[in-house]
Parts: sequence; C-alpha cells; structure tokens
Amino acid sequence: MQFADAARGNRSPFGPWMLINGTEARGSYKHLCSFPMSVQSINLALRGWFSDGRIVRKEDFLLPLGVEPVSPVISIHESDRQWAATLVYFLDITKKGFGQEGGRDGEAEIEAIETFFQDIDREFIGFAAWLSERDSSIFDELRERGIIFDVFIGAWLEDSQFDLSLPPALLLECGKRGLKIEVCTND
Repeated sequence: MQFADAARGNRSPFGPWMLINGTEARGSYKHLCSFPMSVQSINLALRGWFSDGRIVRKEDFLLPLGVEPVSPVISIHESDRQWAATLVYFLDITKKGFGQEGGRDGEAEIEAIETFFQDIDREFIGFAAWLSERDSSIFDELRERGIIFDVFIGAWLEDSQFDLSLPPALLLECGKRGLKIEVCTND
C-alpha cells in the first residue's frame, strides 16, 4: 500500500487519497486502511471483577445485567477462579475472510477493507444499543457490591500501528454508565 502523492492536492499522507495495489481509495474508511492490514483480530467485551479477588458468580454480574447468550452477545466467559474477570463478548472478528489473503486487485481489497470497518462499527453500535437498554443504576448498585467494570477492546497485530475509531454512541453509553474503555494489543 502506498499513499498517493501530495501532487494530487493532499497535503497530509493520512488524508483521503491512498493507493492500494495501484487503485486510488477515497471515502470514510480510507483514512484507516492500514488498520485491517496490520490487525489479525479485534474483540470487544464487557468485563467485571471484584477488587478483592473473589470469584464473580452469575448472580453477581450476569443476572443483574440481564446477560443472555443471544445476539448481540456472542460468548460469555465466566470467572472460574480468584482474581479472574467474567467477560461478555460482543465482538470477535478476524481479518480472514475480508480479502486480506492476497491476490486481490485494488478495488476488491478496498471493498474488503470497507466491509471490515463496517462490521466493526455495526458491532460497536450494537453493543452501545445493548448498554442503552440497561439502566445505569444497575451498574451503580453492582459497584456498591464491589464489582469493577470496564469495556475491553483487544487486538492482535502484525505490525506496530493501530488505528481505531470508536462511534459516538459507544462512547456516550459507556460514559453514562461510568465504564472506562481499556484497549490492549500485543506489540
């Protein structure tokens, strides 16, 4: 992938013009085209744990929040030992299947990258909608019982660059519930 030259009127190498396999790319996701190239996978989970290391039981975390193993929840990993968090996954996506295997022309690769970003955005917004259905007072009550919460975004990288855009709906709903967002990658 090469950035189109400044002669096209783009002063920044991170602007909307980019070359992918010789094809110009422009548009809402094009400024992040390097993201799916370097990311192997990305996931998003709501985490809950006790600050004193107790095991998080269903009654402590899953049941009060009405967590069920149906969409948009894709999996639940319950705490099974002290100091372990319970994780509720809402996104777990890999770049495989999004045209990153090589051998595609520029247009097909651009389309695959756009689809990758659209899927991530859709799942982030789906998680925000799920949060909006839960009263923030539930989170406050659970905090009073000693549970700590956050939203965990994990990614596995091939390269050292990581660009991520979080939709405003996700930030708004996390903010209303006092949920910090923790991003962790291998480096």
